[in-house]
Amino acid sequence: MSRRISSLGDLKKVLRDKALDSALDFCEKGNYGEAVKLFDSIKDLSGFDTKIKPKIKRAYYGHGMQLQHDWRLQDALRCFVRARETDPDDPVLLSRVNLLRGYRSYRKADNIGKFRAMVKEGFTKGKYGNHPSPFLAIAENHGLLEEPKELLIEAKHVTEYYSIGIYRRLELGSHLLSNLIRQFKYQGNSELSMPFAWLLADFIRYRTSLLKYIDLIIPLPSNPNNQTERGFTPCLLIAKELSGCLAIPYYELFLVEPMDCRFREMGYDEGKKLIRYKSGQSRNISKGRRILILDDVATRGRTLSLHADVLTENGADSVYAVTIAKTVHYR
Repeated sequence: MSRRISSLGDLKKVLRDKALDSALDFCEKGNYGEAVKLFDSIKDLSGFDTKIKPKIKRAYYGHGMQLQHDWRLQDALRCFVRARETDPDDPVLLSRVNLLRGYRSYRKADNIGKFRAMVKEGFTKGKYGNHPSPFLAIAENHGLLEEPKELLIEAKHVTEYYSIGIYRRLELGSHLLSNLIRQFKYQGNSELSMPFAWLLADFIRYRTSLLKYIDLIIPLPSNPNNQTERGFTPCLLIAKELSGCLAIPYYELFLVEPMDCRFREMGYDEGKKLIRYKSGQSRNISKGRRILILDDVATRGRTLSLHADVLTENGADSVYAVTIAKTVHYR
């Protein structure tokens, strides 16, 4: 039997319920763009019950991720703000909203100049001011982008892995990206964290689809011996800058590795037992999230896999990984 409409209020309620039903149907089909249009017509989302609010959040969040991937940042921000109306206590969502509100482009002339100086290109050769991905272009011109021929043979718990280039040990001869990584990790040049983050940001935006999926970035911890000696944590510095470049939250979830820990030199189960969260809150942050773990150099992929395994065991939806380079054993 059709509902009897006897007032303007009844008509508004019928139209609202119809829009809600259609929006939820689009949401179930993964058509978040159409769902968002209908949810927008409802305007006030605060009165729905706890069964419906997660679906509304999923629609706005999913559409916001697509918009951010398309680099429509203001439209993405509006979606994430609406998503927060249904779940104001989500710390990762709040971080993303704040990052988008305060966003400033990393593709500044000064940053491009610093990157060119890093690769010894100088400030007069070539113009990159209007280039859509200037850091990728400069890196490609200087041979920093190189796909490794050797695979990560132990990264079984990583959904997808990306590497900008390759890392050759010193005995294999001079190599620009490898030399820069050594300056950063072993010679205490912490300022290189920013150029590496700018390059990673360009790489993620233009060479991957990660912006459609990633909820947060997690830097992997450093060995305390190395951290004390160099005075900083390499991956943490890169993650902070990368978070600002891409407007994706980062969290330092894990404690630093135990003294003298070498994951590649121990059994898998033994290594896994050594990984610790910083706190119970850190453990909860990863639940239901799609995570990008960040490391500087990967060799076999064991460290990446161990941390991905721990994250998924504690409720992460999926774990992706990116590194500046992968170690190779050829010239």
